[in-house]
Amino acid sequence: GDPVSAVMSKVHHTAQDTLSKAFHMLAAASVDRAAELLGQLLTLQQEPFMLLSLMGGELRRLHSARIALDAGRDRFWLMEQWNMRSDYQAKLLLENARRVSRPWCARAVRRCCETDLRIKSVSGAHGAAELKLLLMELAQTSRA
Repeated sequence: GDPVSAVMSKVHHTAQDTLSKAFHMLAAASVDRAAELLGQLLTLQQEPFMLLSLMGGELRRLHSARIALDAGRDRFWLMEQWNMRSDYQAKLLLENARRVSRPWCARAVRRCCETDLRIKSVSGAHGAAELKLLLMELAQTSRA
């Protein structure tokens, strides 16, 4: 295929993997490491709204995993819902979900949507700064 598409796909997967690690660190209350990973993402020169989109997807998966735990579901159910090929991904997602509350997940998804709207609609809103603020807010509330 197209070399540009191949490079963009690689960058997208790298960003998604890094965001997944950042949320793992955040759930583990390792805020400094999560911030470091976000910094790495921002150096990839990706548009903040693209990173925010990936972040929203990761938060929605985390929220669904928390709901699954509360309903007594297992990793196989989660794998089916998110069309995951790897048992490891589902285990990691459930491990992260055990570390955060259901209200935290719901609030995080909502705040991600609000941040997305702000970046796209408020004149002068700086995407990278908004992402950093969102990460710090999520880190603070995950320990509350």
